[in-house]
Amino acid sequence: MRKHISLITIFIGALIFFYETRHFYKIGDRTLTVWKTNSGCFVIPYSYYGILPPQKNYLKLSNIGTAYIFLVPKDSLYIFVEPYSDGYSELSNHMY
Repeated sequence: MRKHISLITIFIGALIFFYETRHFYKIGDRTLTVWKTNSGCFVIPYSYYGILPPQKNYLKLSNIGTAYIFLVPKDSLYIFVEPYSDGYSELSNHMY
């Protein structure tokens, strides 16, 4: 019985950790997912619940530095990266 409780506790802890590193932002009628991982921070233009990083339609930033993201009418996306605010900032755009 203790083994089952331990496994359930570990599983619930892993789920909490998994969802705590992911944030969903609603801007107008658009939802953005910001997911911080060890390999970088992913910005995804929809609600993303996958376990593995997305393969398409994402923006990848380094975990340090600052980026400002603006959504404007007609679904345009403007990104301003400040590489020297908090450290080196890397940007990889895979959005369409």
